[in-house]
Amino acid sequence: MYRRLFPGIVVFSLLGYLGQRSYNAVDEWHLRNDKRPSKPLGQQIAESRLMPIRALSDEQYREMLSEKLLSVDAEIALLDEKIEKLRELPEQDMK
Repeated sequence: MYRRLFPGIVVFSLLGYLGQRSYNAVDEWHLRNDKRPSKPLGQQIAESRLMPIRALSDEQYREMLSEKLLSVDAEIALLDEKIEKLRELPEQDMK
């Protein structure tokens, strides 16, 4: 039984060792040749094109809020006009 087990242990140990050494060599080469500054993992995930949400800068967030505020103000103005028209209706009916 040990005659079959020993060669398997040796072969798979060598395969694991060579695989790990290859991975380490490729990783080291990649780190040496990568000139971009590394971003945190959370930021990389947030900037991914597959994410349904995205990270916004403070300025982008302010612009988005001001656009929404502008649209709410426009809706309020339209509703005020409708309220005024409805208030004028009973006055016209009484005359």
